[in-house]
Amino acid sequence: MALTVAQTADAGAPQAGITIDGLSTSTACTVVVTVSWDGGVSWSPVRGGSLTGVLGSTFVRDYVTPLVPATYRAVVTGGTTVTWTTDSDISSATAWIQDPLAPRSAVALYADMSSGHVLLTLGSLAGGTWGQHVDLAAVIDTDMPAASISRRQKIAGLPLVLTYDIAAEGGHLHNMLMTSGQLVIRGLPVGAAGLLDPVAHVTAGDADEVRDPAGNLSEWTLTARQVAPVTMRIVFPWWTCDQVLALVVSQLGTGATCDDVLAAQPTGKTCTQWVANPGVAS
Repeated sequence: MALTVAQTADAGAPQAGITIDGLSTSTACTVVVTVSWDGGVSWSPVRGGSLTGVLGSTFVRDYVTPLVPATYRAVVTGGTTVTWTTDSDISSATAWIQDPLAPRSAVALYADMSSGHVLLTLGSLAGGTWGQHVDLAAVIDTDMPAASISRRQKIAGLPLVLTYDIAAEGGHLHNMLMTSGQLVIRGLPVGAAGLLDPVAHVTAGDADEVRDPAGNLSEWTLTARQVAPVTMRIVFPWWTCDQVLALVVSQLGTGATCDDVLAAQPTGKTCTQWVANPGVAS
């Protein structure tokens, strides 16, 4: 019976593969997976990590795993009732920006300009506004109003200046910024510590783009505000039906049945391990 967390082998932005096993195989369980990067003071839900009807084991991907030391927690109720925690320390040599609802959209942010790189430029992360909402109400027979005060809000007005070679970068950043609403930023330089959470969901509002006269370089200026994540009930799987179908056809042919696919399950792998990497060959 265990909760295990490890970085997946997928290319691109780091992800965490979370396996929960040793659960009841006769009575369904409910599993809720959360993550903390502040020593357990606060816990954030993992997208796709609220599961019902689980028998035996299950697998969850955290598409925006913290790139700092963190702790994952699985709370299990039902056929098995238990709470497990385990530490993770997944890191990256670059920062990442991505659409939380499109895991493959991630773009790496570098500190040096090389072919195809998106550069986090001077002027970024210079500071921002820590807002606090205050409502005042006049009180009879006193010269001082009463104040209703909110908690200090997460940072707003944080500049991000992104520069890249248009031809070499291939349009990935442009496409993401044009189609995404909310963004997730992870792995920022050490100097940004405390400005944004290690996994920061942000909105950027209007974005300014400036290109050089020859049309070779593009510079985007965003003003980020940290916000709550888009509802965690919206989950986009890493493997699409079309990808799995193409994989099955390539290995077993167009006439493959469900029984053929199950029979091709790699020897020694459990169903949960297969879900983590749905190859039909060992």
